[in-house]
Amino acid sequence: MDFTLKKDKRKITKKVSEIKTNINRHGIVKGKEVTKVFEMKSTAEIKIVLSEIDSNVRVKLLINYSADKFYIFKAENKKLTSDIQDNELNSEEIASLLKSFYSNEKMQWDDCFLKNPKKMKYEMAPVVFEVKDNYLLNENKYINVISLEHLGDFLNIKNIIENNDCWLVIDCYKVDREYIFNKLDEMKKDNMIEKKFSSFISNKINDISYKLKEETIFQCEIKLLLYNPNLEQIRKENTTIKKNLLNNQYTAYTPQERINTRRLFEKCIYPNRTMDVIHSIVNKDLYKMIGSDK
Repeated sequence: MDFTLKKDKRKITKKVSEIKTNINRHGIVKGKEVTKVFEMKSTAEIKIVLSEIDSNVRVKLLINYSADKFYIFKAENKKLTSDIQDNELNSEEIASLLKSFYSNEKMQWDDCFLKNPKKMKYEMAPVVFEVKDNYLLNENKYINVISLEHLGDFLNIKNIIENNDCWLVIDCYKVDREYIFNKLDEMKKDNMIEKKFSSFISNKINDISYKLKEETIFQCEIKLLLYNPNLEQIRKENTTIKKNLLNNQYTAYTPQERINTRRLFEKCIYPNRTMDVIHSIVNKDLYKMIGSDK
């Protein structure tokens, strides 16, 4: 079933409330935190950024292999400057990127948007945006979200989604090894290891500490954001992708309730501080997953 939007001569009312974030001259604003957005040329460039970030930096990766698009969102607690860094998107470009997840229309930018966020949100907002139990509908496409619950063999996900209009979304941060070692030392001095952990974990503390010293580990949440103008086709693609993931010992799910469908979609496109499904991934496996393990 194809979706076509009929022309309506009545006054159009946009769904301004769909836009859940604010943008200023520094980036995407949420509370006191500002997230900057960078456009990369390849997963090789993303690998370099990930290898250099500090443990207090929250990162979101947005990768669309078929469209050859690569973005990094970085939320840092640093003093803000008005200088634009290399590959960093400005306010207009960030607004255009977020709008693209709702609509195919180009962002019509006006400098007044920075003084009037409501006008910016109105320009970014879609004319049509519906949330169903297990999919969403924007102005001319259906949207599915797939969440990865269990990771098996660390495969290059590009091999599964490269022929689809699909975004690989990874929220992650680097494990703070120094903090963990200090906490473990304190617990050992107070004889709290055996009290706080099961015997199975307690007996593996030395192995865990050794692995932390030898490996760089990321905490990750992984999702796929899938688009298609045909409802039946997107359902087939969803099923095929999950089947291919299962063949590599992954398990994945698509939410079946409106509230979870919308929430997971928003977690894909906006800076995210909380993770519902957390995977601990060694850096070399994370690089392999995004297709940059060389």
